[in-house]
Amino acid sequence: MSREIVPRPASVQPVSLEEANDLRTWLAELPQGKFACVLAHADDGVIWGKVEQGVLIIAQDVGFNSPPLRLETLQQVRVFNKQAEWLLWRNGTTGEWAARVIEDREDGKTYAESFDEDDILWGDQVTESIDGFSLMQDGAQGLRHAVPLPLRVGIYEDAKKRAWRPLRLKIRHYVQADEYGFVRIVASRLVKLYEEKAK
Repeated sequence: MSREIVPRPASVQPVSLEEANDLRTWLAELPQGKFACVLAHADDGVIWGKVEQGVLIIAQDVGFNSPPLRLETLQQVRVFNKQAEWLLWRNGTTGEWAARVIEDREDGKTYAESFDEDDILWGDQVTESIDGFSLMQDGAQGLRHAVPLPLRVGIYEDAKKRAWRPLRLKIRHYVQADEYGFVRIVASRLVKLYEEKAK
């Protein structure tokens, strides 16, 4: 698969945390548009969620055994859709919080070019599906995570009857040339969580 660098202006801006009194409310108010995915990393595991019509729903809310979204254990959280990604993270040295948004926009001045790539996520079978979330399990290890996608319960198999991992996470990498002319990735953001059909 080849990488195609395309013109795609984007801007990066810090996000104020002054009004972030309640984590869930603050996260739900970030995205523009009707839908965004949420991916959080905490001391006690990975937390998936979604923001729909201004309401944040995480996997635990619909009944899955998933870590709670707590500021005390949170390391970082990303709220993303096709247009932008908001990132909140804890500084590992000072413990203080910071936030930023990367947004693709025609008048963007921070980055001019980018390319997309798709990461394959764990999960070769869906064991349960509830309210737009699906519990993915992988192989004999039993690794599990509940993603905000309504998927068909069952085992995924490709044409050769080998396990197929259908989940993809589209990542956008922004590139710039350095002082010597070498083009390198200077920032990345999540764009989309989706299901890839077996070929």
